Amino acid sequence: MINRELSPYQYINPSCENKIPDNAIFFNFSREAILFILEKEAITSSDKVLIPDYICHSLIDVIREHTDKIILYKVNKDLSIDCYDLKERMHNARLIFLVDYFGVKNKIQASLVSLINKKKIIIVRDMAPSFLTLHRNSYEIDDYSDYV
Repeated sequence: MINRELSPYQYINPSCENKIPDNAIFFNFSREAILFILEKEAITSSDKVLIPDYICHSLIDVIREHTDKIILYKVNKDLSIDCYDLKERMHNARLIFLVDYFGVKNKIQASLVSLINKKKIIIVRDMAPSFLTLHRNSYEIDDYSDYV
């Protein structure tokens, strides 16, 4: 974990101080953050985790330390989420990773967010691939993700 003053989000967007929750925790590596989430949420071998089909292999390796039930959902050519495919695959899912690629802020339909919340699926939004592509003051943390 790193000091709040050195947060990558704050480095890119220094005016975000009032937007970061008091209970925020920062990590040196995405792997550490993912492991923290998987352990905090008690993800086990019986839990199904959804991740995008365009993803760094290291994410899969980290998740496999907890479960082999990794389901890939489609990402469109413009790097947006294929919401229909995600909806089709979310049956009995425990956790969904959403990734913002290279400055493309992924949005999911309100009806899909509602369904995810109804099913009590944990949403993890990975913004790490976008940190060096963000314009200052241009990125807002959404209100539906459990972890960002």
